Amino acid sequence: MRKLLVAAIVVAMCAGRVFALEPADVYRQKSPAVVLIFAKVDSNSRKGGSGFFIAGNGQVLTNAHVITGNDGQALQEIQVFIKPPKVTGDFKEDLQDRHPAKVVKFDRALDVALLQVEDLASSPMQVSFANSDNVEVGQKVVAIGHPEQGGLWTLTSGTISSRIKNISRIEGKDMFQSDASINHGNSGGPLFDTDGLVVGMNTSTARMSSDGTAIVGINFALQSNVIMKWLNQNEVKVAAAVPPKSAQAEAARTETPKAAPKEALEKPSAPGAAAEGKILTPKNPYEKEALEKTIAEMEDVILEMRGKVKKRMGN
Repeated sequence: MRKLLVAAIVVAMCAGRVFALEPADVYRQKSPAVVLIFAKVDSNSRKGGSGFFIAGNGQVLTNAHVITGNDGQALQEIQVFIKPPKVTGDFKEDLQDRHPAKVVKFDRALDVALLQVEDLASSPMQVSFANSDNVEVGQKVVAIGHPEQGGLWTLTSGTISSRIKNISRIEGKDMFQSDASINHGNSGGPLFDTDGLVVGMNTSTARMSSDGTAIVGINFALQSNVIMKWLNQNEVKVAAAVPPKSAQAEAARTETPKAAPKEALEKPSAPGAAAEGKILTPKNPYEKEALEKTIAEMEDVILEMRGKVKKRMGN
C-alpha cells in the first residue's frame, strides 16, 4: 500500500510539472514571429537588423539604432521580411514575403522603436512577454535573429549572466547580460526563455576591452519589463504571460492587442523622459516598377552581411 501511495504522489507531481522547452522547440514555435528589417540610409548604404511582432495588427518592435540614421532621425524607406515556412539558405527564396513599414515611435535613449508593417494579408504570429523581474542568473535563454556574416533566422542559446540597472547611467534602462551569441544584425531581435516568452530584446555586444583584448560572450538585452513599460506609456497593448510588478504593465496585460491611437503617440513625453521621435508616414518606395532594383539592392546587402562585399554600379 505504501509503495502504491508513493507511486501515486510521484505521478501527481510529474503531471503538474511544467517542463522547459528545448531550444529547437522554442525556435519552431516562435521564430515565425521574428522578422528581418532593412532600412535605406542613403543611395549607397543600407542597414539591417532584427525585430519581432508584438501584435496581430502588424506592429513590430526593434532597436532604435536599426531604423535611425546618423542624424538621429528615423529612416523613411524600411522593409520588413517575414520568415518563410522553411528557411532554405537561398536568400532569394527566403526573402519573398516582404512588406513596407513605417516608424510609429522610437526612443533613442532606451534604444527601442515601434514599427507598423503594412499590406499584411493575414495576422502574423506574435510574441508574449515574460516578467523580467522573475528571471534568474543562470537561467537558459534563446536568441533568434540575423547576425552579419551569418544566416537568416539563426538560433543561438546561452544563459543569463547578470543584471545591469540603469546602464550607461540612463534611468530605467535595465539590461540582462547573457552569453547567447549575438552580432551586428541581431539587434532588435528577441531573447526568449525556455517557456518561449520574451525576456529581453538583444541590443548590443562587447567586442574589445580598453587594452585591446577581444571580448567574447558578453552580450546585452533590454529587459522585457522596460519594454512593456515604454509600450504602455504609449498606449500600445501587448500580451504578457506573467505580469510585472508595474501597475502600468499590469493594465497592458489584460487588454487585447491593438494599434496605438495616433493622438496618444503624438502627446509629449512626461517630464524627464528621454527624447523620442515623431510619427512618420514615409512614402511607399516599393512600387511594382521598382521590384527588380529592390531585389538587387537586397542581394547586395545580404552578401555584404555575409562578408562578401559586392558593389553594384549605378545605385
